[in-house]
Amino acid sequence: MREDEQLTTREIGGMTLADYSRAFWKRKWLVLLVFSLVVFFAAVFSIHQPKIYEAVASVEIDLQAERIFSNMSDVYELGDLSYWDSKSYFETQYKILQSRMVAEMVVERLHLDRDLVFLGLSDIEDETELAERLAKADAIELLRSSLLIDPVQDSRLVRIRYQGTDPKLITTIVNTVAEAYIEQNLNRKLSSTKKAISWLTEQMQDLKTKLEDSERALYAFKKENDILSTSFDQQINFTGTRLEELSRELSRAESEALRLNSDYESIKRVVPENDGEHVASSAVLKNPLIKELKVLYASQQDKYEELLARYKEKHPEVLLAKTQLERTRASLEREIAAIVQAAKSELEAAESTVQALRGQLEAVKNQARGLTVKEVEYNRLRREKESNQAVFEQVLLRLKEIDLSGMLKANNIRMLDDAKAPTIPIRPRVRLNILMGVVLGVLLAFGTALILEVSDKTLKSADDIQRYVKLPLLGIVPQVKVEPGSPEASIPNAAEMFAFLKPTSSMAECCRTVRTNINFMMPGKTLSRLLITSASPKEGKTTIVSNLAIAIASAGHRVIVLDTDMRRPRIHKAFNMTNEYGLSNLIMGTMKDEEAIRHTPIENLDVLTCGPIPPNPSELVGSEKFVEIVNRLSKTYDRIIFDSPPVIAVTDAMVLSNIVDGVILVVKCGKTLRDEAAHSKKLLLDVNANLLGVVINHLDLDNREYGHYYYYYYRRYGYYYGDRDAAAKTAT
Repeated sequence: MREDEQLTTREIGGMTLADYSRAFWKRKWLVLLVFSLVVFFAAVFSIHQPKIYEAVASVEIDLQAERIFSNMSDVYELGDLSYWDSKSYFETQYKILQSRMVAEMVVERLHLDRDLVFLGLSDIEDETELAERLAKADAIELLRSSLLIDPVQDSRLVRIRYQGTDPKLITTIVNTVAEAYIEQNLNRKLSSTKKAISWLTEQMQDLKTKLEDSERALYAFKKENDILSTSFDQQINFTGTRLEELSRELSRAESEALRLNSDYESIKRVVPENDGEHVASSAVLKNPLIKELKVLYASQQDKYEELLARYKEKHPEVLLAKTQLERTRASLEREIAAIVQAAKSELEAAESTVQALRGQLEAVKNQARGLTVKEVEYNRLRREKESNQAVFEQVLLRLKEIDLSGMLKANNIRMLDDAKAPTIPIRPRVRLNILMGVVLGVLLAFGTALILEVSDKTLKSADDIQRYVKLPLLGIVPQVKVEPGSPEASIPNAAEMFAFLKPTSSMAECCRTVRTNINFMMPGKTLSRLLITSASPKEGKTTIVSNLAIAIASAGHRVIVLDTDMRRPRIHKAFNMTNEYGLSNLIMGTMKDEEAIRHTPIENLDVLTCGPIPPNPSELVGSEKFVEIVNRLSKTYDRIIFDSPPVIAVTDAMVLSNIVDGVILVVKCGKTLRDEAAHSKKLLLDVNANLLGVVINHLDLDNREYGHYYYYYYRRYGYYYGDRDAAAKTAT
């Protein structure tokens, strides 16, 4: 990351912890004052506040009242509710607790509308004003405004809170609110119960009439259809059974008739043959008499044929045998005819039985169809009667349950903990208020310090130079403090000569550091002409000029200081000289160089003061004559140091910057504004000045605000040289 990017990042990042610490320490007395005032006012405010007490009662709200009989429900019952329905129910109860209805019940019972302490009118002595205020006072709304309902999370408990200055009164109010709420809930349930009883009683009469009408209609139907002795279902079952029995008998009779008809047809086909044989029939063959006659007939036929073969037809034995054969044949035919007639009679009887059974079956079917038609009407009448009876019994049972529930007076809301008179006020909470005052005091105190620090736009550190001015830091020169009674205290303007007066001081060492840094700014090139300027007046540039000149001269270089500030010259005062003549005389040609240049007590250091102040300083320093003077001096001296006017005030510094090798910008710690330094930099760069860097002047090393890393670094030089001097004195 490049340097400019780093600087931008640090600038955006804001102040460091060290910056905060220095800002707070710098304004420690202001911080302490603000903190003390805030804590003091918090304590006074808390002590003088009226004592507020709070009474608390707890009420339990169930979805349903406790059931004494498990199978009995209330008139007003919620049943199984979903989460959102249950939440809505409890929210409704909270609103009822804060309702005007409950508040009005409490006001009426406790006569709060005439309680001057409750209404806050006890301090009014004027009866007329008191009467007017009483007429306008709304005790109900006043009660509601101070009543707090606090549901206990994840439970069915509700805390009723009331705050006031009278512990006994607020306790009575809270308990009365709870009682009024419980009472109105019970009254609402009892009112619903009474309405339900009244409505159910009216319905009972109508239901009783409907039940009696349905019972009479069912009785008339059963009487009309002769089903009083047995039930209708029994008759239907009997008819069904009879149908099954007749169907089975008819099937058997039809089978028997078919069999007899088959036998009869077989018998009818029995006819005698020429040879006296007959067609076999099962009915005939099974008859024993027929069997005997057939055997006899066959025997006689054989005998007749035998005799006929032996004798002639007219032979008596043949004729006898023929007569016997004919008789036997006649007997056989008679028996067969009798069997045929018997089979026919039996067949006719069977067919008659079949016809009779068919008639009975049809009659039973007709009866069954009639019962089916009657069953529809019967079932309708029975259902109507049973429905009316069930509704009647249900309403009668519910009426008794509601009546019993009303007598029980079961309530789903009950008092869990009644309120007790509080002894400790909840407000003011003196310790908490003082603690908050401490916290607020800390915040305000440090906030004030921070605001002042943020609003401070001056340059105070090397970081500020890098962050806002973005120029190299050549060095830091501490504030010169001359101790009373010291040898330096008797010397006027000792600060401008301090590097000479106290060469082992930290201030002298800092000037030598600046000298070294200047030498390293442009290696290989000698910076013989140095212009020292500042953004604004009174930033200590003359002090830097004189002490830096002393530091350079002490290194063996011939140095001359030119006071080019022809508006407010100070170099002559720094070296305890007069300003009767000087640079302006050289430019005007009224004096020679050796006449105008003055020598100082410091080896290798001369001074060319401003001289009489001219009316046109800018024209003088920008003249060719002035350039000639500088060129002549450059041949005689190794270093020429110009004490220039401020950059922003006049243009002299910008004019002089073009004839010097480098420009040094002096900023006064804690005084030079950031914008002024940055603007000065811009003005010098606009004229192509070789801006070497910045020297921070007037740094107070005893001030912790500025005593960060260079605080220890520069103070140690003083300790080191101080110790060395002390050791030298001891050796002497």
